[in-house]
Amino acid sequence: VLKPIRVPNPEQLHTCMDDAEGFTKANTLEWYARFDDAEPAPVMPAEAPASGLRCEGGNACPEGGIWWTPAQTDSRQSFKKGDIMPAFHDSSYGATIWYKETNQSAS
Repeated sequence: VLKPIRVPNPEQLHTCMDDAEGFTKANTLEWYARFDDAEPAPVMPAEAPASGLRCEGGNACPEGGIWWTPAQTDSRQSFKKGDIMPAFHDSSYGATIWYKETNQSAS
């Protein structure tokens, strides 16, 4: 985020203190660039709709239709009423919450 507004030719961040080693021009540049090669932040899945049905993984599906969960990519699938909704316990997203699609169109 800050890279576009970074000072193009920075001097040292702090030259020194009496009892501490200060920044050199080289490690000042390293400090400024410390996130330049970092992995991009993970893209958060779309937020759940403000209204509509939801069901926690492990529970019976309350209504048949197409459901999706942000706990796993490409999770969109059809469930019948009473089907047990899968729970993805190893998901880095957290709890598995399923959301019923409200704009279903026949294809």
